[in-house]
Amino acid sequence: DWFGGWDGVTESQGHLYSNDGATAGRMVELIERREPAIMLCHWPGLYCNGLLTGYKQFQQVVLALESRFKDQTRWMKISEIARYWVAKEFTKIEVRDRQIELKAPYACSSFTLQIGGMGAFEKLLLQSGEDKTALQEVVSVSALRSGKWVRTVDAIAVAIDLPRGKSTLTLE
Repeated sequence: DWFGGWDGVTESQGHLYSNDGATAGRMVELIERREPAIMLCHWPGLYCNGLLTGYKQFQQVVLALESRFKDQTRWMKISEIARYWVAKEFTKIEVRDRQIELKAPYACSSFTLQIGGMGAFEKLLLQSGEDKTALQEVVSVSALRSGKWVRTVDAIAVAIDLPRGKSTLTLE
């Protein structure tokens, strides 16, 4: 926590996450390497004995990162990050012909996956129980949101609200 620490008496050092141009800092390094980039801060550190110096630096860091990496980042709460990583670790994925079977012990919104070697197809359908939904194709990874998919050079990237239990993605 470089925004002011656990007790709110440490001097805020938000620049260690990102400088004003988002050209240096730990968050910049992680985003450029396409790795998970997570900032942690504590309320006393943001508040800084009523001066709000940690909060002001937090705002500067967010604005800097957003100005440079808007199309490459998703802002999430810690609970969303935790659910995503649990789903990522425990969801079983099997690719069979033109189907991708997902067995998820936990539901997860905006769950993404990338799958190569699927060949040509026109439609991508998500089925969970009796519900079948056609996913919408988008033209860029930056437009990828839940319920959408995109073709990349050698794969497809898909974002879905992953239901708990068994679901299937079918290529038609």
